[in-house]
Amino acid sequence: ANLGEEIPELKTGDGIKVTGVIAEIKGKMAIVPGAVEDIVPAEVAKAAVAAKKISEITMEMIDQPVEIEGTVAGFRDFKSGGGSMTVSDGTGRIDVPVFPSTFEAIPQAERLKVVGTKVRVRGTVDEYNQKPQVKPGGASDITINPAAPAAPAQPAPPAAPAQPVADDR
Repeated sequence: ANLGEEIPELKTGDGIKVTGVIAEIKGKMAIVPGAVEDIVPAEVAKAAVAAKKISEITMEMIDQPVEIEGTVAGFRDFKSGGGSMTVSDGTGRIDVPVFPSTFEAIPQAERLKVVGTKVRVRGTVDEYNQKPQVKPGGASDITINPAAPAAPAQPAPPAAPAQPVADDR
């Protein structure tokens, strides 16, 4: 059955309970539900999504979930809407396809077309033209101007000496 638009809103890492039959599709095993009611959101331990430097993403990682953070280095419009966003993190560049339905659901999506906009993308590693790309599952997998991580990977730069720093300890 083609369940189309009736499937519940889900994003990368969400837990689900699916009842269906096992089938082989394009050489891979899949669970094929018979009805929308056979797909139910479920509370499960979220799958770990590894934060990666773009330079670490390879073709050997196809279908693995990843998270990248960087800045928009370019955007190529698709004829049907949305486009291909190029993200750079200083270690490399990678393309992120933003399909029309995803693009239209992102608040302030036009900012994805502005070079220098900070973004965080969660998705799965996919391949296009023999190169890896990060394919988000939906609009909630793309964050524009993400907040700083709770535990920064790198120390913050020192404050300028001319400006006093408040110590609230």
